[in-house]
Order: sequence, then structure tokens, then C-alpha cells
Amino acid sequence: MSPAILQREAASSELSWPKPLVVGTPATFIYEIVAESQGELRQLKPFEEGSGNLRVQASRYMEVTLGGGPFKFDPAGPVRKDLGTSNSGSWSWNVTPQEPGEHAVSVIVTNLHREADGSFTPMPATRPERFLVKVSAREMTRNEAFRAWLADWDSTTAILTKLVGSLAALIAAFIGLKNVIRRLMRDEDAPPAAKGTK
Repeated sequence: MSPAILQREAASSELSWPKPLVVGTPATFIYEIVAESQGELRQLKPFEEGSGNLRVQASRYMEVTLGGGPFKFDPAGPVRKDLGTSNSGSWSWNVTPQEPGEHAVSVIVTNLHREADGSFTPMPATRPERFLVKVSAREMTRNEAFRAWLADWDSTTAILTKLVGSLAALIAAFIGLKNVIRRLMRDEDAPPAAKGTK
């Protein structure tokens, strides 16, 4: 079968997971694919989730495998889905970390062609895409969680500082413009000065 027969479409995809991950505690990892014709992926909340993006070719039948690192994956192995005509869909796994530290989780995406007899022929899979995931040995204390949140906050703080600075500049410009208009209106209302008087 020629790969040209398989109808594929450019798509965005994203793997997301909750933060923090803790050894022995199951967490839900979600992989989403959205075909370009269907719009954009939702925006993640960066302080609540980890995420990673990649570009893929979406087709009606797809298989996604999540694996790697010292994790237990449920379901294990490739998970096949019929995405229908939208070429968009999502997969989810319960992932239980087995060891603390920073570990790689890999995603392998495979387009499938359904044959007349109902069997599937895989097209070449994408190369495994790796995402680094941090795993804690234990639940974070509130203090540790707050420190981690503050560390993530740095980039957002810089954006907020620029926005506040821009807003202050707009307010200052508005006040200055208002004063100029007020002065011009006062000058128009003033009686003309008599000739020869100061």
C-alpha cells in the first residue's frame, strides 16, 4: 500500500500531566491531537500542569504509545483510536512513578490505514518524542509547593510587570492629554485682552 493513499492532515498535539508527580501515586497523563482544520489546542494552566507540544500528521485511525522511565502505564502498549472525520482526539493513561528524580516519558504516534478486511497497516511511526518529568519522593509540604509555585511565577511576573508599566504610561498620557484640553478650553473662554493693556 502506498502512503499516499492514507489521508493525513497536519495537526498540533500536546502531552499534559499534573504537577507535582509523587512516587507511588497514580496521575493522569493526557495526549491530545487537534487537526489544523479543527482549530487550536486549549491553553494549559502552566502552574497546574506540565506539558509538551509536537507537530504530527493526523489521520482517521491512529495509535499512540506512552512509555519510558521508571513508570507503570495503564493501559500499557499502543492504544488505537478511530478519530472519525475530525482527525482530532485524546488518549489518557494512569501513570504511576516508581522512582524520584527527573525522567523521560516518550510518545510514539502512528498513523494506521484500515484495510478492506478490517486489519490495520501501520505507516512509519513518528520518532519517539521525549518529555522530561519531575517526580518527588513524597508529597510536597505547603511551604515546598509554594516555593515551587513561586519559581514558576518568575516568567509570569515579568509579563505582569510590563503590563502594569504599560498601563501606568497610558494613564499618565491620558492625564496629560486631559490637562492640555482643559487649558485650551480655558484659553478659548477667556475674554480677549484689550489693546494697549497688559
